[in-house]
Amino acid sequence: MGHINGYHHNISDFMYLYHGVSSKFLDYYLALFYWVEKNKHKTYLEQAYDIITLLANQTKKIPLDKFKYKPISFDMKRLAI
Repeated sequence: MGHINGYHHNISDFMYLYHGVSSKFLDYYLALFYWVEKNKHKTYLEQAYDIITLLANQTKKIPLDKFKYKPISFDMKRLAI
């Protein structure tokens, strides 16, 4: 039970930084939170390098006009089912 409460606290603290999260973009905020949690053991320089590498690789695979509609890597809605 403590693990769930701690995780909820971490999500709440993360969302507070953005001063009101639109439900329209909630999946993206949660994806960002997941990425930050997964990579928190890395330095900021390593994280920045990972993000730049990820974006550089993605732009080669996805045409710019379709980038807006690219699904995120995981679906939080299906976790609730």
